[in-house]
Amino acid sequence: MRKIVLIFAVIAALGVAGYFYFQKSARPAVVRNVLLITIDTLRADHLGIYGYAPAQTPNIDRLGEQGALFQNAIAVIPLTLPSHSSIMTGYNPYVHGVRDNGGFYLDDKAQTLAETMKASGFRTGGFISAFVLDRRWGIAQGFDEYFDNFELSKYKTVSLDSVQRRGDETLQQALNWISKNKDSRFFAWVHFYDPHTPYDPPDPFRSASNTKGNVGLYDGEISYSDNLIGRIREQLEQNDLLNTTLVILTADHGESLGEHEESGHGFFIYDATMRVPLIIRMPGAKPVRVKDQVRSIDLFATICDATGVSAKAGEGTSLMPLVHGRPMNKHLVAYSESYYPRFHYGWSELKALRTNEYKYIQAPDRELYRLTEDSTERLNLYTREQKRAQPFESELATMLANFATVKGPQTMDDDSLEKLQALGYIGYVAQTHTSESGILPDPKLKIRLYNRIKLAQSFSAEGKLTDAFNNIQRVLQEDDRILEAHLVLGNIYEKQKKHTLARESFQSALKYNADYVPAIFALARVYKEEGNFEAAKAGFQHLMQKDPRDSKAYFNLADIALDEKDFELALSYFKKVVELDPEQAISRNRLGACFVELKKYDAAIPELQKALQLNPRIPNAHFNLALVHEEHQDLEQAGTEYRKELELFPESYPANFNLSRVYRKQGRRLEERSELEACIRSKPDFGIAYLYLAKNLMDTGGDILQAKTFAEEGMQKLQEKSQLPFGHFLLADIYNRLGKPREAMQHVQQARAAAS
Repeated sequence: MRKIVLIFAVIAALGVAGYFYFQKSARPAVVRNVLLITIDTLRADHLGIYGYAPAQTPNIDRLGEQGALFQNAIAVIPLTLPSHSSIMTGYNPYVHGVRDNGGFYLDDKAQTLAETMKASGFRTGGFISAFVLDRRWGIAQGFDEYFDNFELSKYKTVSLDSVQRRGDETLQQALNWISKNKDSRFFAWVHFYDPHTPYDPPDPFRSASNTKGNVGLYDGEISYSDNLIGRIREQLEQNDLLNTTLVILTADHGESLGEHEESGHGFFIYDATMRVPLIIRMPGAKPVRVKDQVRSIDLFATICDATGVSAKAGEGTSLMPLVHGRPMNKHLVAYSESYYPRFHYGWSELKALRTNEYKYIQAPDRELYRLTEDSTERLNLYTREQKRAQPFESELATMLANFATVKGPQTMDDDSLEKLQALGYIGYVAQTHTSESGILPDPKLKIRLYNRIKLAQSFSAEGKLTDAFNNIQRVLQEDDRILEAHLVLGNIYEKQKKHTLARESFQSALKYNADYVPAIFALARVYKEEGNFEAAKAGFQHLMQKDPRDSKAYFNLADIALDEKDFELALSYFKKVVELDPEQAISRNRLGACFVELKKYDAAIPELQKALQLNPRIPNAHFNLALVHEEHQDLEQAGTEYRKELELFPESYPANFNLSRVYRKQGRRLEERSELEACIRSKPDFGIAYLYLAKNLMDTGGDILQAKTFAEEGMQKLQEKSQLPFGHFLLADIYNRLGKPREAMQHVQQARAAAS
């Protein structure tokens, strides 16, 4: 793939992070393999090796004791996807363009570390633990195998934070892959998400920490992650790989844990979230502790240098001199940013430059901290030491001069705009949050509102809707222009089935920003729930135009097409969903179901089988396969698939009914009766099952009066008008056998009338 092209004049002017081209070394590669481990949301100062006394992290500590321990490693952004994008490209976010989780994609033009290693003959495997790093965001470029495979259908709500897996599941996939590729040169990336909220460590790590409150649970998650690191080491030792593998352990960002009033991460860029652990265990290198400041963007260059791989390594600098105990020929300045307050709340973004001694933060109220004397960044020196801050300001301005910081809203043609306005998607577009001088509010002044929004979201997720409502109402009373607050309120109303109020809340957000994607999606979703399919389709189609790579809009449009029995249209949408998200079982299954409805049975089978491969417990996949086998007259296999469906989902009354049909064709009348009785137990108002149960009794010499009772009850509950003739003819036969020809003839006449 083509590499990002930089303006060389700008890069030369930086002096902050040079642009290095690593020629292939004449000496043999120092290491054979590379293992990169990133632990999400891991503060450096909560590890034993970094001096945290309560820590239970023996495996990470051991790694640090045997390698290069970097005491001042700085992340570029306190959010998972953009931070990993910087690690994987060696560029800061203003270059690679990923500024936030969700809605941003790593461009295909980016040259990633995995692509670079693969081009040099390495096998590449990525194993991640959270949906925020799903391949759809572009981060999987260059990996031969990429384990994301998140089955979104099992989650009540899908968000970037909620869809995750425990580290042991990710670890097992990684260990299997390493074992399979141990005889090749490999680059493996393993990502653990466990220290991220919600803090929920498994036992025994929970029981050892839950007496210490939230921080204790966070430490318990870290201890659990440390245990996983120990298992990785065992695998490397067992396969004789430890002494030939470069092992790097780091984090994408930390966690504030209440510092500066921030409970989590993403909002501020103080060291609580920006200073991360970095350990590099280089085969043959002596242990060393490094005080020099380094950056996450330096890992690309470092790995290329250590392995002898030729690459343009972005803005980073190889840390190999420091790993070998030698000084660097320059001091590295770290850039950090967070556009999270701006994108989500309309408040000002934050940008920073950091050296070993000072940190400068560019905000409406600018900040300067002397870190050597104020490591917790409490004493803002900017007002009294502006001259010391000026070089930082100048350098930051030069660095960002040629890079756009925020994408403008997309324009729409007049017809689309008019249609959306008519459906309630857009009112007026107002300027938001700027003061008379045009300056956005400083996040430091909004942290309490931010915390209350997060509290409301937490209450809503726990089902405490009254508490959630009260908190978000207080936010909106103070600042009605916060888009996310309107979104939270709308979600609360939606959970309460108050669709009108939910729509009004989402529309309120769109009045302030007509391009606020979460509100457009939520509004379309409410219209869909209400059955207003035209309005829902308009919203989802608008989203499809705004972000053609987001499968959610296509999925919902396909779902509506299924409800409207337009299977060709549904098929086209599901094909697009599968193209964008090939590892989603529910989409494969529904694509297969569309093929079945359209009688394209040979096309249905591979999709249904793939769905079951991705998720062996997905509902209706075995049922759909059974339908295909029935059409192929393979009754034995059809019966097998229906039984598999019932083993997984015993209340699947359609499977009971269809299995009874298979048994009837096979002449297995007692088994037919058993399935019909099971069908009625699961679905007491399923009228057609009563009719066939009555017929079964008549065909097998059963109780004729009982058959009459079943038939009459079935006719009362029958919803399919097409089955009325069958029911009347059945009752005519019953009355005839009972010696009541007049009643029999009446039902014959009714059957003929219903059939006409």
